[in-house]
Amino acid sequence: MNAEVDVAAPAAKVQAPTRVLHCRDDRTCPLKEGRRTAAAIPNARFAELEGADHALLADTPAFEQFFREVAPFVQRHAAG
Repeated sequence: MNAEVDVAAPAAKVQAPTRVLHCRDDRTCPLKEGRRTAAAIPNARFAELEGADHALLADTPAFEQFFREVAPFVQRHAAG
C-alpha cells in the first residue's frame, strides 16, 4: 500500500527547512527514494547515512552520523 502513495504534490508545497536522511543500503526503502523525496521538497538537503537499517539503531554507524547531521541543522533553524 505505501508503494502507491504519491506525495510529490504536497512535498512541493513544503516551506519549512528540510533535511532528508537515508541509509545507503536501507533494506526497506531504496536510497533513490530518499533522494527523490529530498528533490521533491524545495530547498531540502539530503544526507546519505552509513548502514542498511530502515530504523535508526543506537549501535550502528548511522546513529552518530545522524546526530552530526541534525544538530547543526536544528541549531541553524531553531526558533528564537
